[in-house]
Amino acid sequence: MTTVLRRTRGSVPPPMVGSSVTLSGATVFVFGGRLAGSRTITSTLYALSLNTLTWELVVPPSPSNYISASSHPDLQEPTPRYFHSAAAWGDKIVFFGGEAFSSPSPRSLDREDASTPSSTSLQALSDVFLFDVHSRTWIFPSTTSLPGVSPPTPRFGSLAVIRPDPLGDSLYVIGGQEVQNSSLPAGLRFPSGTIIDYRKRQLSFTDIACVDLEAFGVYQPPFQQLTEDEQELGLQLLSIDNECDFEVVSADRKRYRCPRRLLEPRWPSFREAMDELVTVSSALGLAESDVMLFRDHPRETSTSRSRGLRASPNRLDVPLSATATHALLIYFAAMDLVEPEQLEIETLASLLLFTNTRPDLSHLRTLVVHALHYALDSGERGATRIYEAALKGSCKALQIRAVRFILEVLITV
Repeated sequence: MTTVLRRTRGSVPPPMVGSSVTLSGATVFVFGGRLAGSRTITSTLYALSLNTLTWELVVPPSPSNYISASSHPDLQEPTPRYFHSAAAWGDKIVFFGGEAFSSPSPRSLDREDASTPSSTSLQALSDVFLFDVHSRTWIFPSTTSLPGVSPPTPRFGSLAVIRPDPLGDSLYVIGGQEVQNSSLPAGLRFPSGTIIDYRKRQLSFTDIACVDLEAFGVYQPPFQQLTEDEQELGLQLLSIDNECDFEVVSADRKRYRCPRRLLEPRWPSFREAMDELVTVSSALGLAESDVMLFRDHPRETSTSRSRGLRASPNRLDVPLSATATHALLIYFAAMDLVEPEQLEIETLASLLLFTNTRPDLSHLRTLVVHALHYALDSGERGATRIYEAALKGSCKALQIRAVRFILEVLITV
């Protein structure tokens, strides 16, 4: 239930060994590797869009656009390699080391016996180069060492990570293996002496497995859009009578006054409805006050308008309870869930359903889902109600996690 296998399309990379796979934004970049069929080491770069699941073969611009250090005047693309390391760094990917041929002939790749002499040797690398994912160009910088510090020795199979620092980000490289012999080893050797068959390390890119970590409580918490001072100003604006020129009416007819200018920039659907009122009234030759718009809930029929929004120039009817309506207005004032009444499970359940098919309220939805996850983590009662809310609100990960909590309670009883 938490893992889905999806088929990719486009210029799918062939099966390879030792390629690097790096996520940058919503794109996965696959570089280098050894072809599993011909056993040729490559310097090919592929990109997979996670939005469309489409692969493309990345062809960088002409060599004149490359950014190369003076020590690499003729370098146009990286040396073919495998078992290198790669790390995302902003809009760039940083590569280090790997293993490559010391001569152009790939004959020794067809040999599995490490003891058999070969005219072609492998060498470990220690170079650093980058790929700019926006300009799609390679960058070959010059590297130096601090006084008394030795640079990393050539190696393959190492790990690399970028550590952010206000004084300058750093690339950390750890582990790996040096090439001590002149022919291809039978498998990647680790300090324990274990030899791993290369064929068991083959990567296939035809399908990808998508694991929903949120079902296990692992996800990116929502970001805070406003500072605390900005939130306080927004909340104060709700309490100023002279500023409250608009009414929001709940499903149980509770009226809340608020500033129209507070809603328009923070709720695109509301702004569109107000603009449409002006357009319709002008086209019909009517006053704006004589026009009312009905915006049905996308999952309801046109006759079930009680689930949708009804808008007039000075009033908006929403399909929410009084408590949930007030919680919605507080959200627009602070762009956050800052009041205890907003965190009641029933209120969160209503807001989750309300935001289900309203993409312009996606930030509110992430806040609501986060609050419901927190309610599960804190041991509060209500796992069953959270499950029901997640089911109706189409939040599969939260639904699965709530079921796990329910089952744990049943098992311990």
